[in-house]
Amino acid sequence: MWQDSAFAEWRAKLETHCPSVVLALLGDLPPVDQVFWLRCCERDAHPVAVGMSRWLSRMDSRPWVVVPGDSWTMMEGDEGVLVAYPEFLGWDPLAMCAVSVLWAGTDQARWNTVASLLGPVAVLGALQGQLESDGLKAHWKSFSNAYGSFLDSWRLSQSVASGQDVAVSWRHVPDYAEYRKQLEYGVVPHEAGGEGIVDETAVLLALYQTADASRPMMAGLAYKALEGLWMIKAWRGVR
Repeated sequence: MWQDSAFAEWRAKLETHCPSVVLALLGDLPPVDQVFWLRCCERDAHPVAVGMSRWLSRMDSRPWVVVPGDSWTMMEGDEGVLVAYPEFLGWDPLAMCAVSVLWAGTDQARWNTVASLLGPVAVLGALQGQLESDGLKAHWKSFSNAYGSFLDSWRLSQSVASGQDVAVSWRHVPDYAEYRKQLEYGVVPHEAGGEGIVDETAVLLALYQTADASRPMMAGLAYKALEGLWMIKAWRGVR
């Protein structure tokens, strides 16, 4: 039928925008689901979203691909992990940390990996990213017990704690006070003497504490600091 030929031609055009990882993941999905992901690939992901997913992908051995969408959605297979994120949040590095909670789902081993790398940033990122997650609800009590002394300063309430106190190895909270001051002064976070940052999570926690009205500018400054650290690590890695 001519409609089938027209659909095949239209789909072929959409596929030209997709990385090979995405095409491999689509596999035998129903046509409606394939079209959803193909349409997401029509638009370029925000550079911040791409950079954050590349950093977070260290938790997995597969490549991660992020594409702009209307809401948080994930699919995965042997070929990689594909995440659609709310397009309006792609510029914010903390909100993009919601990817980690989406990836963890309800898998306990993954939650330990997330907690070890990101600590509180995983949960705060999921909240900032407006992610609905059963895994987050199940681990909220564990998170609250681990970071109870910080909840007031993070504008969170103990009373909303739910779920079981699952055993999770949450990492410590780094000192981020100086980074927060630097962001509020309007400068890229750095160490004394002008050297680059040493801890991604400290910068992200500092970003969380900044005012909503200045968030776009603060997010840009915070991400510049993250990029600087990744460039230094990459340079050291090839020496």
